[in-house]
Amino acid sequence: MPLYVVLLVLPDSIEIKLDELRHGYAQKMNYIKIPHISLFPFSAEADIKKTLESKLFKIAESTDPITVKLREVGFFEAPWNVAYVSVNKNPEFIKLHGVVFDAIRSCTEKLDWAKIYEPDSIIPHVTIGEAIPPDILKVMKKELSGRALNVDVKITSFAILGQDENRQWKIIKTFQFNKSKNPS
Repeated sequence: MPLYVVLLVLPDSIEIKLDELRHGYAQKMNYIKIPHISLFPFSAEADIKKTLESKLFKIAESTDPITVKLREVGFFEAPWNVAYVSVNKNPEFIKLHGVVFDAIRSCTEKLDWAKIYEPDSIIPHVTIGEAIPPDILKVMKKELSGRALNVDVKITSFAILGQDENRQWKIIKTFQFNKSKNPS
């Protein structure tokens, strides 16, 4: 069954900041080029995905743009070896994550490894890179630990990300938040 992720889409300007943090390490780690905050992964066949898309569209229609603060560089070690930028877990984020989580869980099967994305467990973050070799992670930690970004980011949409036949991640569908409060 195909794997998908619902994520908050960040402005392109954040990609520039992430690339600065990746400088010198990019070829030694995995990362998705689209700047984002993952909300919840799911696996679903086409008919279930279509039902979920309808639910996500309704959520987006009733959601005002939210602002989150990108804070500082941190790390998750084994088994994933991830470098990330922490995100302030404010009430707007908590509410949106909960509604999206409930929509996904109402029509998909639970993925055991996805427990870290559940409302009580999620640590919102923007991934700099993952699957970093232990020796490189050690160097990155010395160089980047605690480096502050302290950037407020307005988020106006979320999207479903999926893998194509080459296992490359791409945006499948984007959902714009409340259009009346989100002028294009």
